[in-house]
Order: sequence, then structure tokens, then C-alpha cells
Amino acid sequence: MKKTTLTTKNQQPTLTSFFTRIPSSQPNGASSAQQAAKPPTKSEITEAKKRKRATSPKKSPAKSRKIASPAKIKSPTKTIEEFLSPGKTSPRKLSIVVRKTDAPSSSLDRKADLEKRDVQFESPVKSSEVPNGLRRSPRLAEAACNGRTPEKLTEASLKPKVVKKTKLFSPVNDENNVPKLGQTKKSVVSPSKNGCSKKGAAEMADLDFAGLDEAFLEDIEAFGSCPPAPLENLNLAKLDRYKVESSAILQTGDLKLVVKNIGNATSGTCIIKSPWNSSIVREGDVVSLRGTYVDGEWVVEWSGILVTNPDNLISGTSVVGSLFCMRKAILSEIFDELGEGEYKHLVIGCVVHQLLQEVLQKKIRDREGMEKICEEIISNRDFVVDLFLKNVNYSETVQTIRSYLPTIYDFISTYVTYGKAERLAPKGPDSWPGEIVTIKDIEENIWSPTLGIKGKIDATLQVKINRKSKVMPLELKTGKVSFSVEHRGQVILYCMLLKELGEFVDSGLLLYLKDEGGMKEIAAGDREIRDLILLRNCLSKGLLDLSNVLPSDRIPLPELPPPINRKTCESCGHLVACSAALRESGLETLSEKHRMKKLVPEVTSHLSREHAQYVFHWIGLQSLENGCSQFNISKIWSENPKKREENGSCLTGMVVSSSVVTKGARFESVFTKADGSVVNDIFTVGQTVVVSSNNQIGITYGFVNSISPISVTLSVEKFFKVKEGPFMLDSYESANFKKISVKNLTLLLEDSERARIMREIIIDLKLPAFASKLSGKIKKLGMDIFEKLNKEQVRALLQAISADTYILIQGMPGTGKTTTMRALIELMVRMGKRVLVSSYTHSAIDNILVGLVGKVDMMRIVNKNRAHPKLKDVTEGACLNRLTNPSHEELEKMYKSKKVVGVSCLSAGHPWFERQTFDVCLVDEASQVTLPAVLRPLFLAKKFILVGDPKQLPPLVVNETAKEFGLGNSLFHRLDRPAVTSKLTQQYRMNQRITDIANGFAYENMLKCGSSDIANATLDYRGTVTRSEDWMQRSLSKLLEDSVIVIDVKDSDLPNSSVKSKENRAEADVIVKIVKEMIQVGVKACSIGVIATYREQVELLKNLLRGTEVEISTVDQYQGRDKEVILYTSSKSSNKVENDILSDTNRLTVAITRAKKKLIIVCHLDFLKTYENFAKMFSHVPPTNFLSTTS
Repeated sequence: MKKTTLTTKNQQPTLTSFFTRIPSSQPNGASSAQQAAKPPTKSEITEAKKRKRATSPKKSPAKSRKIASPAKIKSPTKTIEEFLSPGKTSPRKLSIVVRKTDAPSSSLDRKADLEKRDVQFESPVKSSEVPNGLRRSPRLAEAACNGRTPEKLTEASLKPKVVKKTKLFSPVNDENNVPKLGQTKKSVVSPSKNGCSKKGAAEMADLDFAGLDEAFLEDIEAFGSCPPAPLENLNLAKLDRYKVESSAILQTGDLKLVVKNIGNATSGTCIIKSPWNSSIVREGDVVSLRGTYVDGEWVVEWSGILVTNPDNLISGTSVVGSLFCMRKAILSEIFDELGEGEYKHLVIGCVVHQLLQEVLQKKIRDREGMEKICEEIISNRDFVVDLFLKNVNYSETVQTIRSYLPTIYDFISTYVTYGKAERLAPKGPDSWPGEIVTIKDIEENIWSPTLGIKGKIDATLQVKINRKSKVMPLELKTGKVSFSVEHRGQVILYCMLLKELGEFVDSGLLLYLKDEGGMKEIAAGDREIRDLILLRNCLSKGLLDLSNVLPSDRIPLPELPPPINRKTCESCGHLVACSAALRESGLETLSEKHRMKKLVPEVTSHLSREHAQYVFHWIGLQSLENGCSQFNISKIWSENPKKREENGSCLTGMVVSSSVVTKGARFESVFTKADGSVVNDIFTVGQTVVVSSNNQIGITYGFVNSISPISVTLSVEKFFKVKEGPFMLDSYESANFKKISVKNLTLLLEDSERARIMREIIIDLKLPAFASKLSGKIKKLGMDIFEKLNKEQVRALLQAISADTYILIQGMPGTGKTTTMRALIELMVRMGKRVLVSSYTHSAIDNILVGLVGKVDMMRIVNKNRAHPKLKDVTEGACLNRLTNPSHEELEKMYKSKKVVGVSCLSAGHPWFERQTFDVCLVDEASQVTLPAVLRPLFLAKKFILVGDPKQLPPLVVNETAKEFGLGNSLFHRLDRPAVTSKLTQQYRMNQRITDIANGFAYENMLKCGSSDIANATLDYRGTVTRSEDWMQRSLSKLLEDSVIVIDVKDSDLPNSSVKSKENRAEADVIVKIVKEMIQVGVKACSIGVIATYREQVELLKNLLRGTEVEISTVDQYQGRDKEVILYTSSKSSNKVENDILSDTNRLTVAITRAKKKLIIVCHLDFLKTYENFAKMFSHVPPTNFLSTTS
């Protein structure tokens, strides 16, 4: 990171010492120093003067300039920098003198931000030695430390004086001098495209410039009065999104921004005043602005709005939650935490919301109808199971829910008419005077990238007040009646969101249903809106700091806002994490009377400093990665839909062909292309997808139920009409999934026996202990199992049984690790153990469990639409459906009877697991899972077994900094040592020639063929090859020495070659010819696999081989798979990028180890040899096996 050095000097500064000669532009790439060394020659100055006189209008003779000493010059109002060059590019740069100043304590988190910056202060001076003009405010000095460039010094700071007290380039004092919307002000506000005003030129002629160097004066004469400024067409009358092109701090402490409208590309300058000027805004940031036009410039002040980082959508609940404790609000955004008893309140709140919403949707007004809906909800099987899983008492909960019915009835009978001439119950004097006419929407989801806020409104209503109709949001609360500032703020935020959709909304309704209830209308005033946006900006800054932590050996959790001093801290769900962070930074600043001063040592006594630092290091890494996820989500509204579709993350032009109601108040909607075209295969079953339209982003989101070549079926919460559209479907990573990994890390901070053991294993790297002797009973129980395994596999099983806490099994390609895991699970069950099977991918879990169907009593926890066909009868849903009227006892018996349970790492937060302890947790493909993601299932068992291969695919990490500092290393990688790792080296997949390539490239000759039949296996077909090209003959050769061949393809070898970097038509055509020839001679299409590095090449090949059973996928999707024949296409033939996917050694290892009998690499050979990994791999291929399509 580039350091900013703020220098002070001990001597009194002179006038000329503050000027640095730099050019306004640098043609031909010349440096600033080179340009500064060449001032204009006299002839150039003379020529410039002639051109100026020839093009300038005639003026009255300028007054003669009277030279005076600098001491007699007074400061003009405008800065010297503005005087010299008011345009965007400045021919001069001022060096500044700044003294270090403490940040104001009243500004939230400013001091932490100040100390965090990489700033050096040199040669500090006493305040008496600094000129008055340089004694800047603490806020200004602090902002400079935050990396914001201050506006240049005024002449007052240099102590010159001016002859006349005049304002240069001042705007015309005319109240009508405001441009209309879409127009630019023509009168002179700053130097315009026509130059300076006549008055300004005359005043400039009166100034005395004695003491300035000669070249300085020559420049002024040569350039004329001032350079032209670009025409500004900015309009901040309406709140909109802008890109910041430059940012500076003025002497007043205000911000001066040059911004460009993201939507219509208009640009200009604006001034950010109090209360917004304490915001940190940098060049390149996206902000939302609304301001007023005052005295010739756009100003954002008390009546305006500045939203920082609006791409970070923060929920309205989180914004108002920060009113009580900003520290807790930030921690809650990082990870969820629940205290004891919270489940019951959540369940009651959700059910009462559902009850009222169904009453409103079905337009129920009588008590009997409401009671019927209530009975349907509480007798539903899903409700009963949900209470059991969350360990909530059924009878007590039902009684509490029913207690809300009278208040719901009173609300409906008093305020709701459904547009009919219903007679309402009499209202009290303090009651809301209106009536609810129409229910426009229920659970309306609104994302606003302009406000930087998202929310889901309980009900959107059409109401009548004094015969006037308007739209209002309704917020329902099931707790005690309080009308607290948090609750009122939430209503106002929903008003703001509805207004963003084009509705006229100036107030909302806040309804309480507990006890006697109550409802008030909450006005959304400008002051309240301003304060909520300021609050939202503070929260956004804290969250942004989490994803912008600076790399170090120990990446710490960025400094959080100070803790509150309340008794409620003792019962806070974030107490341990909050206290551990406070112990690392901030505890020493608290007063001795602060509650946390005593509480922190008590809460963190079980944690060593090294343990806490390790956890915060990983929280910092995961926060960096989560920041990248947020960036990808923002593409939904910041990137063109067609571009998103080309990149494989979106489907555009979708319409609804059918929509039906399913259980749980959800809808199953089928989306097809409006033009009837084929739907790109970019989603997977179970994936989360967000639905948007041209008018609204994030209308709803749901899960993919099924996919066909022409449609995508989603399970969503919103009803869509048939033929409604067009819509855009975008892949979406839920914020809840991002929180899971960070929340897992906080498990290591807990004061429990399991957490202590896990800290010793993961942080202290404590080795496991092994039983010196195993019981003879194990041999007897597993005799038939052992007979099916080789010696390495048996040894791995026995080591796994004898280890007390954990063990690793490295399963190299084709060594039968799946067979080994199935055998281990079956043996463990025979020993009376309960086993949890987990992995990051669902396919890895299913691959293990399908071979155990009928052998062990198991349950697969997975969405029914994502379940493997052979496992549908053992899914959680199927097991529950076999219970007629499940009671708490029956459910407990059913769940505990399952000896083997399969669940993904991200789904291991299933509520039932919170009160379960398994004997063993087995994690497959453990080398592919990040350390934070794998923690949750490991905490659920007494012992864990990690199975994987660190030579194959590593965890997927997007953020390069996070990857560099450790997030790309799995827990398997961290724990992998000879003392704890059992290796499987005897493989049963690849023949000897393919094995030789794998050994030489990655496995250091450890791989061995399991039998001579495996070693000598080659292609077997009966047909005759009809094509005569050498590369085709060798591709279908049955000779063992031809098992691995490389075909060199140049882009120009074949017609219609693509020049796209990630799609290669020439390579695709060669592969298609080989595949069709293989199928023609008798090779089964299902035994042929094609691997492409990039998704674009996969889609091209799928189109070219449509109708065949050939499986075409990326390297990542082929992990754990194999085929008799593998054809690999690298796709790229130019534009090498450092650290791109082709340079990944692990991915190349996976690609070359998927083939059993034939491996064909189709590529641009010279280009691939520029990659070290490919060059190394090619060095192990016999020279005679390199072929070319041109030979």
C-alpha cells in the first residue's frame, strides 16, 4: 500500500516553498519531472499571447499592475489552486504542512479509522511554530489521514495580502440564477468554457505577484486568465447514484466531489456540507446524492442526502437495530447468534405474522374464519415438526398464538373494509382515523441500490384518510406495545423503500397485537429520513471496514464501535465474540466503572491470547471473501443483464408459463424464454435465484426445483401471473450463507469441552492418540468387510477406529476412497456408533450413501428436489411422511434411530443437531472445503475423519488477498502430517501410461496400478476408423503407448475459428470429429467425457454435441468422476493472464486423472507451454505422442 507522508517543517515557510511545478497534462507518457524541467520558451509564450489576442473579444485597457511585497497582499476568498486552475486538471500542485491532531471522540469509529491508516508524521512542530492558516481542525487532519486529499491552501495560510477585498469568480447574486432540470447555468459560477468573467480578469490584474518565481508568472501570461473548465450538466434535484471521480476536503471541512451520474453520464461538482461531510468518500466510490442548487453550485446539506456505499444493501431491521448498540449491529451482520429461549419468540412471531397475513389475503372479517385459519396453521405437520426441531413446547406455543386472535379481530373490525361498505367498530379519540381498503401486497420484498437499504414489508396497503386515498406500509409487532424509536424507524425506512418504487408515501402504520394492542400512523419526515440514512452510513462503514482489512501475519478483526454500558450486555448473544474482540483492542480505554471492564475478563478467561488472535485472523479472511460476494451481488443492478447472461450468471427475457400454489404459502412458477428459445444450463437444482424485472430489482427470490432445456421451475414466495414478464433470473448467494462460515469460527471461542478440544487440534496442532491394541471383537465384526479391501484400505480403517480425536485419509485418484469410506461407515454402525457424513458438495455425500442403501439405517437431510433418485426414500421428508400424526415422542424416536445421517457442511446448522452428538463425523472431499466452512459438522461429533487429496481441487476462494493469507488452505492441508495421515496409493482407474503422467506431474511415483489388467487396459471397439489423418488414427489407437496424446490446434487451422479468449471453435471442431468417429466405430457415448477449462467452451461443445450421451463439464464438475475416454480442451490460445485458471496445478491434476484408458489433450501447444504447470506435464509425455492437425 502506498504510504502518505505528511511533513512539517521547523522553519517559517516562504511563499515560493509551497509551489511545485507540474504540467496540466503529460503527452506521450512523459513524467511530471520531465515536463517540469521544460518550461515554455519565450517564443512559445509570445505565440500563445498572439493566439489569445486574436481569439479574445476586445476589452478595455487593463489597469497597470502595481508590484508590492508579499507581506502587503491579502488573501482572496478563493484558494490559490482555484485561482490558478479552476478546471478539473491543475497545472500546479501545492505541498502542504499538516500537524498531527487527535480525532474527535464524538465521531463514530473515526479514531479507529485514523489509527488504521498507513500514515507517517515527520518532524512534528509546536502549534506556535505553525502559521495560523495551517492550524487545521481535527476533523480535517483526521480526514487527511483517511486518505482524502485536502483542497489546496488559501493565500491566507501563506500570509500574503491583497490590495482589494474582492471575490474572484463569484456567482451572480440572483435568486433566479438556478438552471432548470436538465440545463446548465450559463452565468459565470466558476470559469466557464469561455474563460473568466470580465470583472474577474480586471480584479486579477490588480493583484501583485511579487515574490513568485519568473517561470510562474510566465505560465500565467502564457495560459491567459485561466484554462477553460468542462461544461457541467449535473442535476442533484432527485436522489440518484453517482461515481466519484475526485474527492477533496475544503478548508471549511466540507467535501468537494466531482461526480458522474451512473445512469445518464451527466457530471459535475458538488459540495458536501454538514451533517454529511464527516463521511469518508474516495475517488472511485459509488454514492447516492440529492442536493439543492445554491449560489451557483450544487450543495448537499441538511435538506439533502448522501448515501455511502449504496451497493451494500443493509436490511431495515439492522439499521434501526444499530440505534441500541452499533457494535452489536455490526456483529449481527457478520454472523447470527441466538440466546436461550429465542426460538420460541421467533416461532410465535412468524406464526402470528402468517395468521394476520392470511386473514388479510382471504378478506376474513368474522371470528370463526380467523379461528379456522389459526387451526390450520397449528395443526399442520410442518409446524409440529418445526417446534420439535427447535425444542419448543407445543402446548405453550399454541396457547400463546391463540391469545392474539381477539386483537386481530379488533384490528380487522375497526380498520379494514376490503373496499366494501362495511360498518367499522367505533374508534377511540386517539385511534387512527383512516380505513384499509385494499391489500396491495404481502411480504413485499424491496431492494434499493439507491438508498443502500433492503426490506420485506409485512403488508402494503391502500388506505383512505379523510376521503383521500394513499399507499402505506404496515409493520406488525408481536411484542409489547412500545412505539419505540427502533420500531418507528423501521416503518419510516419502509416508506422510503415504497417511495423508491414510485409510490407517494409519506407515512406508515405500526401495529401491535400483543395484549390489547395498538396502532399509530408514523410520519416519514425529512429529519427522520436524514437521521436514518446517517445511521445506515455509519453501519455501512463498519461493515465495509470488515471487508477492507489490511493484510498482516495476523489479520485482526477491525476495531468495532465502543461497547454500550448496559446490563443487557450480560445476556447478549454476541457476548463472547464481543468480549474477545474488546480484550484484543479497546478494553484499556474503558473507565473502571464500565460493566465490560469486569465482564470481559470473566467471559474470556478460558481463551488464550493466541487462540483469540487465530480466530480473529480467520474472521478477517472470511470477511474479505464475503466482501467479494457482496460485489458479485451488486452486479445484479450495476451490470447490463445481457452481459450477466453472457457471463453465465443470469437468464434474461423470461416469462411465467405457469404458477401454482404449493404447501407452506409458496408458489411453484415455471419460467420460459419469451421467444421460446433454449434456456442456458447455468443453474443447478436447489440453487438460490433472485427474480427481477426492468422496473424492480429483487422482486423475490426462491430455489430451483427443476430444469429442462426450455424452462426453469422455481419455488418462490410471490405469486406471478401467467405470461407476466419479462423477468431476469440471477444466481444469488444469500447473506445467511455468508454468515455461516464466520459464525462457525465463533464456535472456537466458546467455553465448552468440545471447543477446548477443537482449539487444541486446529490452533495448537495437537496430535491424536492411538489405541495400542484393538479389540478382537472388531476383527470379528468386520471380517467380511476387510476381505473386500486391500492392505492400505484396511490399515486406514483400523487407524480411523483407534484414533481418539481425528485422523486424515489421503485418497489419491482411483484408489478407492469411496469404497473405503463406505466400509468404515458400515463397520462403525456394527460397533454401535452413530456417524455423520458431510461434504461441501451434495454429490459427494450422495456418492457415499447410495452404496449403503439397505445396509444401514440412514437419513439424508436435503431438499427433496436436490435428493439423489436412489436416496429419495431415506430423505428427512420421506422419513417424516411415514409418521401419520407425529408427536414429540415419535419424532424423537425416529430421528435418534438413524445411525447414519448425511448433511452438507453449510446445512449442518440444522436445528436438530444443536442437541445431538455423533460418535464420528466423516467429511469427504475435505481438501476442497475452507476451514471455516467445515467447522460446524466437526463440532457435532466426538471424533472426525477428513478424507481428501490436497493435490486435487483446493477450496474455491475469490478474494486474492484472503487466498494469499490462508483462506485457500483447507483444514486437511493444515493438519496433514505423516503421523496423522493414512495414504491410499493403489489405484484401480488409470492404465500404466496415464498413471506415469500423473506420477511424474503430481504424485512423485506414489501411484501404483492395482492389477495388470488395470495397467494394460486400452480402448476396445469393433469398428474400423474411416478417417485417415494421423491425429485421428492415433486418437482411436488401441495401443497402450498411444494412451496419452496431445493434439496441437492453431486457431487458423479450421474455418469459423473463434477469437474469443475463453471459447475456441477450432479445438471444439477437432473434439467433435474425434467423438463422432469414436461413436461410429463402437465406443459408447456414455463412456466418453469432455473436460473444458472454461464454461464458455462447455456451452459451445454442448451445442455441437447435442443429442449425444457424451458428458461435457468443467474441471470442477469432474472432481470424483471418471470415464474410459477423456478429451480435454484448454480453450485459450492467447492473452495469458497471471494466476488465471490455466495456471492452477491442482485443476490440471484433476483433468489428467479422470481417464481410464485414453487421455486426449487438444490445445494450442506453444501457448500452453508458456504455463509452468503445462510445461511440466508435457515433459512427461513421449515426444512421438505430440501431433498436429496440420501434419
